[in-house]
Parts: sequence; C-alpha cells; structure tokens
Amino acid sequence: MSKCKKPPVHQIANPEAFGPDVLADVFELFAKSFTYGKPPNNEWQLPDPGEVFTCDHKELHTFLDLKNSLNEVKNLLSDKKLDEWHEHTAFTNKAGKIISHVRKSVNAELCTQAWCKFHEILCSFPLIPQEAFQDGKLNSLHLCEAPGAFIASLNHYLKSHRFPCEWSWVANTLNPYHEANDSLMMIMDDRLIANTLQFWYFGPDNTGDIMTLKYLTGLQNFISNMATIHLITADGSFDCQGNPGEQEALVSSLHYCEVVTALMSLGNGGSFVLKMFTLFEHCSINLMYLLNCSFDQVHVFKPATSKAGNSEVYVVCLHYKGREAIHPVLSKMMLNFGTQMTSKT
Repeated sequence: MSKCKKPPVHQIANPEAFGPDVLADVFELFAKSFTYGKPPNNEWQLPDPGEVFTCDHKELHTFLDLKNSLNEVKNLLSDKKLDEWHEHTAFTNKAGKIISHVRKSVNAELCTQAWCKFHEILCSFPLIPQEAFQDGKLNSLHLCEAPGAFIASLNHYLKSHRFPCEWSWVANTLNPYHEANDSLMMIMDDRLIANTLQFWYFGPDNTGDIMTLKYLTGLQNFISNMATIHLITADGSFDCQGNPGEQEALVSSLHYCEVVTALMSLGNGGSFVLKMFTLFEHCSINLMYLLNCSFDQVHVFKPATSKAGNSEVYVVCLHYKGREAIHPVLSKMMLNFGTQMTSKT
C-alpha cells in the first residue's frame, strides 16, 4: 500500500497563524489514508469458481502476531474504569470539537460523529460517479444506516454543492419497531426513520436483519425500480465490549454479508464505502482481495472525526467493474451467505 499525500497548506485557514508543530499535527490528523497499489501486470485475479470455498483458511501468522501485540497493549488498560477512560479519550481527542462546531456553523440535520465522518469521506474521494451527473439521477443504498446520519450528510453535501441531479435513496437497519429485535442491538433514534419509512427496507420478515439470503433477494426486488445504484454505504457493527480483542473476527460475518449485498446491488462504475476495523484476520484479508479485484481503486481511510483510539477505518472502493466481471465467484459467495461463514476459503 502507498500512503496518500498530505493535504496542502492552502486548505487551512490562515496557516501563517500557526506554528510548524501545529500544522504538522493537522496534516497528520487529516492524512490517515492508504491506497492499494495494484501490480502493473494485472496479476490480482479472482480464483476459478470451482476452487472457491474448497480449501481450509490459511492463517497469515505475521498479521496474527501484530494482532496479538496490539491486544497486549490494549490489555494494559483493562484495569481502568470505563467511564473514566471514556472521559480521558474524549479529552485527548484532537478532533473532538469539530462536531459541535459543524453543528452550530452549518445548521446540519442529524449532525453526529457519523455525519462528520461521512462528510469528510465525501469531500476526500470522488464517490459520486460522473454518470449520475450526466443522467441527472443519483441513486444510493445505505446498509446498517440507523439513525440515518450518512443519508443526512449526503443530502447536505448535494444541496450545499448544488449538484445537478435528482437523488433517490433506500436504507436498511434493524427495525426499531419490530418486537422480536433486541433493543440493545438497535439505535433507538428514529427521527429520520419515522418520517421517511417508505424508503427503509426491513426484509420479508420485517426485522431488518441483512444477514439472511431472503433479505438479499427481497432487497433486489425492492430496488428494482432504480435503474442503477451509484453509491452504497455499509456502516454496520455491534457491541463487542465483552470480547474487544476479537472484534474483527466477531463482526466478520456481517462484513461478508454487507460486501456480497453491495456487489450484488451496485451498478457498473459505482462506489462502495464499508466500515471495517483491524485487518489482521484471514476473513478480512480475503474480503480486501475481493474488493481489489472488483473495483479499480481501493482506499483505507481513517477520518479525522473518527476517534484515534479505536480501530475503525473506512474502506472506500471506486469504479465498480460490475457483476458480470465477478458473477461466477459471487454466485458461490451467495451460497455461503449468513451468520455462520464457512471455514473454507
């Protein structure tokens, strides 16, 4: 991977008012981004469909050693009181005041940390394909989206930049109105959901759980009236505080389902934004290879408004090659869709 260039000084208002140390800190804060450099001979290719899910996973011990080393450092904090630790990380968060400043200065709707993170991604990468501007129509799909901050952020971005296109969107989340859903697994802020319910798809069982094949097939029917999906976001996760050292592995099945759903739904040339965490496990490495084979560009980005102390990153994928390019492998992946991923690779 190659590290992205630092942002130019002219993007900072009155840079002469700050010393070199402050400017260096600002550059570092907004330059946490890496781009995969693909081999020039196009040697990164998906395996033959007959070879997919036939071999046992091969662990990469160099990566697992890094994971164990990181967890050892994290374990040094295990004796700290959780509320005091949260107070400390909030105090040391260099970007901690950005959200309140944005909320006051631009009158943004649903302006949360997620709103600011996605706005930074929108301003850092060309997520909206030129085709959407040429056709005057932008369609987006937002997975695991509650309470809707990415939608609100995209709306603000389109309106403030006066982009000449009509925007339609569809979203998914665990249904906050379904009595079978665990209230601890859901975000209960339904201000946007309640007022835009017709644009939210909760699946044939009405739970909103995307980790079932019947949800995936139902979603394809729900979005069939959209000619092309230009942009898909997936911001899913769940509480791993009971076993934080295994967060990546615990969320891997959700990431798998999000990726397969995106590759099945996205139009040619489209963009995909996926929240991930550390990238040490074989499941994550396999997904990153799949995304590199499916998109022209893949970036790993840590927004400034994402707390430095957590493992959260966003994988930004640009210029989708299309379902036709990966259809045989994608068909095999659908057979393994769900909460229990196969142990085969």
